[in-house]
Amino acid sequence: MYYIIDRFENGVAVLEDESGTMSEFDRSIIPAEAREGMKLKHENGIFTIADNSETEQRIKSKMDMLFGK
Repeated sequence: MYYIIDRFENGVAVLEDESGTMSEFDRSIIPAEAREGMKLKHENGIFTIADNSETEQRIKSKMDMLFGK
C-alpha cells in the first residue's frame, strides 16, 4: 500500500492512503529522511520511500507556473 505524508506532529506521522483515509503512525517507523508530501510504500510492516520523481515533477511544474518559467 502507498501513503502520502501529510504532516508530522508530536512524534506521529499523519499519512493519507490511496483511498484518502488518514492514519497515524509512530514517527520512529518512518524513514528519517522522509518529508511532508513524500510518497511511502508500506509492505510487510516496513515503510520505505517510494519513487518521488512524480511528486518532484508536480512541484516543479507548479513553481514554474507560479514564477512564469
